[in-house]
Amino acid sequence: MITIARWKLPGPPGEGEPYSYSPPGLGDTTNRQHTQKRKLVQQGLVDSGYYTTSYLDEIPAGNKYVVILSYYADLLEGDDSTVRPLGIIRRRVDQELNPEQSITMCDRLRSDSEQGLVHWVIANPTEVIKSDYYHWNNIRRVLHAPSGCVSLAVGNQSNGSDATSTKLQSLGKYHGINVVTLNTLKGFILEPTAEQQAEYNVQKLDRIYSMKTNSYTALCYNRILREHRYATVSHIVQSPHRQRTLFSLLKLSSPSNRPYQQVKERVLAHPDLAYLAEGSKWLAANNSKDFVILDETVDAEVNLARSVPLAHGLNSNFQLVTETFEADYGAFITEKSYKPFYFLQPFVQVGDCGNIAELRKLGYDVFDDVVDHSYDSEPDWGTRIAVALEEYDRLCAWPDEQWAIVLRDIAPRLLANLKLVQEQSDSRGAGELLDVLLKWKYS
Repeated sequence: MITIARWKLPGPPGEGEPYSYSPPGLGDTTNRQHTQKRKLVQQGLVDSGYYTTSYLDEIPAGNKYVVILSYYADLLEGDDSTVRPLGIIRRRVDQELNPEQSITMCDRLRSDSEQGLVHWVIANPTEVIKSDYYHWNNIRRVLHAPSGCVSLAVGNQSNGSDATSTKLQSLGKYHGINVVTLNTLKGFILEPTAEQQAEYNVQKLDRIYSMKTNSYTALCYNRILREHRYATVSHIVQSPHRQRTLFSLLKLSSPSNRPYQQVKERVLAHPDLAYLAEGSKWLAANNSKDFVILDETVDAEVNLARSVPLAHGLNSNFQLVTETFEADYGAFITEKSYKPFYFLQPFVQVGDCGNIAELRKLGYDVFDDVVDHSYDSEPDWGTRIAVALEEYDRLCAWPDEQWAIVLRDIAPRLLANLKLVQEQSDSRGAGELLDVLLKWKYS
């Protein structure tokens, strides 16, 4: 068994007493990100049967234990994802390191870490991470950790032969940091239960094989305003396919968003996106609710980007996925890319260059015989968005009869994707990370 340390929080003692997996001083331990972190530890690790948890003061002196640092809960803070001054990560490639930055820790934790009794796991398991976001040469210094006592757990395939994996492994080896895959989608996305998914599968396959017509052609979930999402929704609302696309977008004035005017100006200034002026005006005029939503039956209080409302998938043909970023840093995949697999749907994606190629490497069928993913190799962010939206238009223009035939033909492959995403989100806690931790524990 691998022991994961936790700490008591102020509150009534007894069963269900409040606790945190973060050392004291690491931000607001009552916020949503720390709730997600607890789910990550419990569902992604402890439920695998190979891990247990214990309060630090109950771990015998001299015993080895693990401390989890969550990328979002511990290393960032606030709605605008400000970097905590810890010296571990940066949100921009050009963000300078302050050598005085460090993590405040109690005497025992620091002493144990210096002796190699602590293994720090920096967990960012729902995303394909960008290597440039880490201060690699500073991580072990900040954590007072010897070589081999820090693991970076990421959501992408960390041991592949692609450029992203190779760079991660090279940096990790040079700096004495393990890089492992920990694809724990269950710790983040609000998955359907096994019963809900099974019921959905029966209904969806019934619709597919009986060749029923769907009310919506496309499904497009968005929350926080970013350039690629602004462009995508602007395109949808000025297209002839608007009435058959179910979409959402957080209201433009939300404090969680990038500045609306700045986003608008950057999008419309790109020569391949200047045509979106009409849709941009519609967004400005239809912005009174928490979410801009075409379908009035959708609960505007629900973050559709994090949930899997299967009812929408029953009555739509494909998804138009807007990933987290649109910038040109290389593949960056999050839970958003996996949602079409739960819905048993093909998809077009608006996101980073190389995302589709990364999904192929992870073993997923991206339906190249149905969807033209040539946009995935386009290096310019604006051009890539425009080309992806052209593919959305092409697929939306198909008659219902053609969609019925296509979905029936690819149904076995849709089920294969669902099986793969369920296996990956269930098994990674017992994979690469466990191997690293067991070798460390018994070294």
